[in-house]
Amino acid sequence: MANPQAYFDRTRYITTIDSCDDVLLFLRPRRFGKSITLSMLHYFHGVEHKKHYAKAFKDLDVDKDVQDKKIFPNQYLVLVLDFSAVRQSTNNTYAIDEMINIAVKKFYNRYAPFLGKRTSSELVYQLINPANACVSLQNCVELVSSTLQEVIDQDKQDHPLAGVKGVGADCLFWSIANIIQIYVLIDEYDSFSNAHININPTSPNWNAMYPAGIIRSFYATMKSCTRPLQLVKYFITGVSPVALADVSSGFNIERNVTFLNALSGLCGLTREDVKAALGKLPSHDSADSVKKELSHL
Repeated sequence: MANPQAYFDRTRYITTIDSCDDVLLFLRPRRFGKSITLSMLHYFHGVEHKKHYAKAFKDLDVDKDVQDKKIFPNQYLVLVLDFSAVRQSTNNTYAIDEMINIAVKKFYNRYAPFLGKRTSSELVYQLINPANACVSLQNCVELVSSTLQEVIDQDKQDHPLAGVKGVGADCLFWSIANIIQIYVLIDEYDSFSNAHININPTSPNWNAMYPAGIIRSFYATMKSCTRPLQLVKYFITGVSPVALADVSSGFNIERNVTFLNALSGLCGLTREDVKAALGKLPSHDSADSVKKELSHL
C-alpha cells in the first residue's frame, strides 16, 4: 500500500467466508469497512482479475491458503448490488429497477468476452428490461447457466470460463448442477428500506408500504436463482436487522454470521491493530509514545 496510507490485512477471512454457507448476511455499523470488504472479495473471486492476482494478494494471509490449496482465487463471475445507490425518487419502482439494471449492465461490461459472441451493448439491449429489473436478473443468470453448460458439453478447454468453479478437468462431475456460477455481493442491503421506515406511529407500517413489496419481489427473484441449474453464492452486508424480517419473507435462505467468532475481526480495527500501526510511525517509535497516543483514543 502506497504511503501515506495504511493497510490492515483481512484477507485471511476470505477462506473463512468461503467455508461457510453459500448465502451469508454480515451486519456492522457504518464506516466499519463493509464496502472495502466486498471490494476485497470481488478482486479475489472475480474471474476477470485472474491476471492481477499476484499484484493484489501475493504474500498476504490468503495467499498462504491459496498455496496450500485451501481456496482457489478468481473462480466466479461477480455481480455487485449497492442499495445505498438507489436514487431518492417519487417513483420507488423505477429507482430500484434503475439501480439493479445498472448493476447488471456493469456485469455485462465486465463479462461479455466470457459469455459468447455478443458485445456488452448487445447483451444490455437484448437482456435488460428497463421496466422490470427482476426479469433482467433472471436473464443474466440464465445466460451464465447456458454459457457454462456449453463449455461443459463441448469440453471447451480453451474457453475463458473453463477454470471457474465446477468447470475443469479436475472436477469429478462435469454438470451445471455442480457449479456456483455467480457470486452476488450486496452492499447496504437495508439502506433503501431503512430510509423509508418512518418512526412516526401514525405512519403506515413498513409491511404495508409499497417499497416493501418491491424489496420482497427482488429477494424472491434472487432466491429463485439459487435453485438447481441456477446456483448463486451471496455475501450481504448491512447495518441492522431491522429490515431482515421483511427481506426474509422472500429470501429466507440466508445465514446471519454477524456474531460468528471466526469473522469477528473482518471489519473494523482492534486495539492491537492501532497499536501496531502507531508503532510504525516515526513520531511514535517508542513504547511510551504509542501508549500515550492510545490513551487519547
